[in-house]
Amino acid sequence: MDGTGALNSLHAVRIAEQRKGRNNAAAPRGWDVGTLRSSDIDRNGETTFSYNISVPRSPLALRTVKVALAWDSDIIEWNFLGLDIPISSVLTLDLDLKIYDSAGSLVGYSGSYDNSYEIAEFHPRAGETYTIKIRRWSGTDDVWYGIAWTTQSTPLVFDPDLANLSTKLRRG
Repeated sequence: MDGTGALNSLHAVRIAEQRKGRNNAAAPRGWDVGTLRSSDIDRNGETTFSYNISVPRSPLALRTVKVALAWDSDIIEWNFLGLDIPISSVLTLDLDLKIYDSAGSLVGYSGSYDNSYEIAEFHPRAGETYTIKIRRWSGTDDVWYGIAWTTQSTPLVFDPDLANLSTKLRRG
């Protein structure tokens, strides 16, 4: 999802099948797009709406939640012989990504200033519900945005062959 070198297409399809709107019922994966307006921002700079993540109660698994947010920049064009040629891209606002647990504690965050995306990843608690908020750090323009999240579980399996290999490597 963020340049790690591989794509799990089945997982991508599962996310794509789960469009969720603002203030959704908690779901392990989902996505949405829309326009973020000044009227959507509270006095603390956070959205008045949220997206909600549920983490399944799967036993003996390492869980990871990943959330990605992207938004538009303004494209500056130059008209040459009747053709609009894009010559630059300008960010007119800065958004951050914040994820809170059910107690209101910040558990995930991404807050860069020089690009039009944020990615946050964290290890959640099984059975917990998390809330995604977007924070507008600077700017006042309306902007088109997209957001997606997924919860992945990797089973914790003891492989005796790997344990034996580790022992052999230590012994030389």
